[in-house]
Amino acid sequence: MPPTRITSQETRRLFGPVNRPAFDTNVRHRALLRKAIELFRQEVLIAIFGQPIKLRLAMGLAFTSGQFGKIKTNYVENDRLVSRETQALELEAREQLGRYRDRYDAYFKSRGNNYDIRDPNALAGLQAAEQDWHDWVVVYLEELYGIIGRPDWALQPLPGLQMVRFTPGQVQASVARTRTRLPPTPPPSSPVRPRKMKFLGVVDISDDEDEQPLRKKTKVFIDLTL
Repeated sequence: MPPTRITSQETRRLFGPVNRPAFDTNVRHRALLRKAIELFRQEVLIAIFGQPIKLRLAMGLAFTSGQFGKIKTNYVENDRLVSRETQALELEAREQLGRYRDRYDAYFKSRGNNYDIRDPNALAGLQAAEQDWHDWVVVYLEELYGIIGRPDWALQPLPGLQMVRFTPGQVQASVARTRTRLPPTPPPSSPVRPRKMKFLGVVDISDDEDEQPLRKKTKVFIDLTL
């Protein structure tokens, strides 16, 4: 049985050799993040993030439900805070991810770094949610990107669950192919304005704080329809 807590080996098993979640994300965040990662072509993630590490998922709380499923990262480079993120998921994908989240929360506890079980009777529901996600995402990826099959890491089950079943005509990532291969989207080149760290927060600064007004933060988007 796979480990029941976060380890380096478990992270590689669930995220593959390239993508990495932020180190301080819990098991619930990671379970949802890996589903969202699957909805983007790997070359697009590399174009946005460079090396896709320290990734986080926008949870879409309160009045930001439309942001649910965005993948983002923040890091400091040359004394500047750099923020990068994907485009928002379309409604169909957000709803599918939300249904999976609800089944996850019914079986596993939502906090902590261990896969602690909340309700053993909800296991069948989460297993069904894994199958529903699989059946939906193989069609989604084929229709949107022309990608056949899922990555091997995406097929790895969470602790206590079984690998999904393949219906006739579905193939694993080991024999996956793409009908259309587009060149990678070039990395974003928009300048990121300087920021300074103040205690635990981050505040915008201008060249002259006394005279120049604050400017709005610029976000970088990558067109995923290429």
